[in-house]
Amino acid sequence: MQFMNTYTQLEPFGTPHFQITWEATLKCNLDCSYCSPNDHNNKIPHPKLEDCLKTVDFLLEYVDVYMQQKNPAHRNAGFNVFGGESLFHPDIVEILTYIKQQHKKYEHRWTMAVQTVTNAVVKEKIWNEIVPLIDYFTVSYHSEATEAQQDLVRKNLLMLKEKGKRFTCSILMHAGRWDNCQRMIEWCKQNDIPHLPRQIDHSWHDIKFWYNKEQTQWWDDLRGIERKVPLHKKIISIVNLDSQGRSCCGGTELSINGNTSCSQTYVPGNNFRGWSCSVNYFFVFVKQVTKEIFLNKDCQMDFKGKVAPIGTIDQGKDIIDQLKKDFSNSIKPMVTCNKSKCWCGICAPKAQTQEIFDSMMKKYVTDTI
Repeated sequence: MQFMNTYTQLEPFGTPHFQITWEATLKCNLDCSYCSPNDHNNKIPHPKLEDCLKTVDFLLEYVDVYMQQKNPAHRNAGFNVFGGESLFHPDIVEILTYIKQQHKKYEHRWTMAVQTVTNAVVKEKIWNEIVPLIDYFTVSYHSEATEAQQDLVRKNLLMLKEKGKRFTCSILMHAGRWDNCQRMIEWCKQNDIPHLPRQIDHSWHDIKFWYNKEQTQWWDDLRGIERKVPLHKKIISIVNLDSQGRSCCGGTELSINGNTSCSQTYVPGNNFRGWSCSVNYFFVFVKQVTKEIFLNKDCQMDFKGKVAPIGTIDQGKDIIDQLKKDFSNSIKPMVTCNKSKCWCGICAPKAQTQEIFDSMMKKYVTDTI
């Protein structure tokens, strides 16, 4: 059963960044059961350094075009380098250094922090080289890793804390390894490590990542949810929480119906089909292996109501030229959602009607859309 929304407007509580999301490689040093072949594939070689640097150039110029449409308070970005496992790429130090250098062309117009989503299963030598080049780390804790790998992750988390880096540990709550995940939560608490329990995104027909009654109750308690019919009175054994709602991946607090005095991290009913969405003003996603450019990592909606790329890196100049032409002609591109479920991108400002959407977007862009 898909829970339906009972509200008409959703947006971040605060100042959202433009999230540049770049899948720099499909290779990974882990092989988690919930990670699909689309997300990691060790049979495909790492992309060449030359091609990676070309992508960096495109992404920065593309974002610059959008930034010139933003109101000044919203001209900031996060450049998220991930994989696979991006820190597993043999040229990662050169790539990260290049990102920092190339952004200097645009730093007078918009700010940018370099980010990564990493499993942090990285040996000390390369970790020491990488840490100074990244501003914010999201360390994904995987309970399917070996004990030695889990110990290495904890060691690297403590180093980030010691170095004063900005980071959080995203603990992927595995229904079959629940006790391991709970121990990691307790370790984070004991060591003052910022952390965020995360549902595992999964295919709709894959029930092995559904949660049992006790686990679902734990999620409800964490989110302050009180069900109309208590779980213990229902004739069920496992629950698909993905069908009922979702939190933002990064724990961003969200405002419902323009309420600026109250925010929440969990949104019941993550179905926005037919809604107007500004995801293209806050996200861009590139799969380096295929060179495909999407408006967002998970929804992958285009401007025509289809799940499709807007082009490839080899077409990058044409894409940027067309975007500049649209803006110069006061054409403000937006997405009409055609998906049954929202994952990454749930924090992009969105509204049920065009009228509400236009009014809401005045705070983000220079002219109404």
